[in-house]
Amino acid sequence: MSQKRVSLLTHVLATMLSMCLVGTPVHAASQSAPNTRALAADPAWQRLASPADRAEVLVSLGAYQDAVALLKQWQPSSESDWLALDLGIAGVFRALGQSEKVEAYLDEAQTRLSQPNAKIWRLRLDAQLTAKRWDAAENSLEMARHTGLVTPEVQAAWRALLSAMQPINSEAVVTDLWSDAIARWRALLSEDADLRLIAGHLINAQQTKAILGAMPSLAEGGGSPAVWSIKATLAKRSGDDTAARAAHIQAATGYQKAGNDVAYLIQRSQANLLTSEETDVGPANDTTPLQAIESRDMRLTRRGAFLQESQQAVPYFKPLSPKSFERFPFPGGTAVRGASGVVVDGGRRVLTNRHVVEGGSDFAVRTGLGEVSKARVVFMSETDDLAILELDKPLPAARAIELSDLRMAQPGSQVVAMGYPLWYLLGSQTPSLTNGVVAKVAGINEDPKMFQLTAKINRGNSGGPVFDMRGHLVGLTMGKLDNEALRLSEGIMPEDINFAIQADRIRQALTGRIDPVANTNATADLAVKPPEQIYQDMLGRVVIVAVAVK
Repeated sequence: MSQKRVSLLTHVLATMLSMCLVGTPVHAASQSAPNTRALAADPAWQRLASPADRAEVLVSLGAYQDAVALLKQWQPSSESDWLALDLGIAGVFRALGQSEKVEAYLDEAQTRLSQPNAKIWRLRLDAQLTAKRWDAAENSLEMARHTGLVTPEVQAAWRALLSAMQPINSEAVVTDLWSDAIARWRALLSEDADLRLIAGHLINAQQTKAILGAMPSLAEGGGSPAVWSIKATLAKRSGDDTAARAAHIQAATGYQKAGNDVAYLIQRSQANLLTSEETDVGPANDTTPLQAIESRDMRLTRRGAFLQESQQAVPYFKPLSPKSFERFPFPGGTAVRGASGVVVDGGRRVLTNRHVVEGGSDFAVRTGLGEVSKARVVFMSETDDLAILELDKPLPAARAIELSDLRMAQPGSQVVAMGYPLWYLLGSQTPSLTNGVVAKVAGINEDPKMFQLTAKINRGNSGGPVFDMRGHLVGLTMGKLDNEALRLSEGIMPEDINFAIQADRIRQALTGRIDPVANTNATADLAVKPPEQIYQDMLGRVVIVAVAVK
């Protein structure tokens, strides 16, 4: 990745900052800390070499703008740096209550690792519970059980919390579930991160009294620093700032003894904020507002102008009870990103986008009818965003889109786009369909290799087919305008500006020849099909492309 990537991410953060801080009392701390010298003078701050660690301290104090400025200035030089940057950005979004963004950057971080990571796992689970995504949280717990990522006690505590948080009609059952959740949480006194994260959910669920009853009696200066930090939170909730400050100091002392500079600085600074003195809580460096520095040229590159939908990866696990749909043939815990494709070449191959398969180590596809095959990349176009996968187990020839099924898009003609948008949220068993019209038979800067359509597409649609209303393949989805980047640089939010690759470019990729392709109006004598019929006809032809990444 380049510095442009850092710039784009921090612009998004700045935008989210302005959106989330207005009218959001929970996150109403100042965007930028008023002073900077005291924290910067602390030896522990000086020992923090990573901007991501310093940003974590600032985020805990509500100094979001300072945190974003640090991340903006950083120039990562290694994979571990990029991992820390992704986690740092996720931390800002977590503080702002943007769970979907948290998961997106955690997924980006996981793609950089060969094995599932416990820290990423618990932060993702925390975000899923915050967003009340119960099924996703259940999947995360199952993945942890299959991989042994965390101890059984930690799994049990999170599972009990999930059970208690889900809506249940019986008040007696709810009471029992919360009692079980608190009891299992109480058993985690040696698990610092899980103890604090679960406590946050218990406190938000108004279980304060039960938590106080479950917590151990602490002598002055003793006890786990995590427990002291939780006591500080409870004291602040009750309005007892004196007790909260004392608890923060105890937590800071414990973390300092353990050599945890980040946690020490967070607790020490929180204690300082509860004094009557004006306290410095930021680094002595640039805290000027972020500037829009994206160039016009960058907005016309794939990374700048398009959302690359398939770059997100999530841990894949095999459920205990197989359903009618076959599972992807990847080991449990494999980081997987997903996109879309269409069956071609007599059922032997699948056409998708080049950016979908780039960086992948293993590939598999599944049709909307549930059939699965492993695959390998046999072609990547140098001129178009197209790639071809060859299937280990060919599909029936009747499933394939033939060359005779190709048609050139015409402006104003109605089309439908099929694929697997947001497959990690909406499911990956069957495709989705959206409809629209061909808005223009050219792409950015009048690029004749693409056309513009209004059918809505999202992350995961990449590589999916676009059909006319007679079932002809008129294009392959490739991306859409990055509205956020344009809003920051131009002050506009364009809608429904999506792009697909023209049918003649698809034909050239499949045949190696430049041959003319008939227009959609050349077959006006054929009956127009309703969208639901097209969906049923194409269910076995549109596939999800699963890409395993190391």
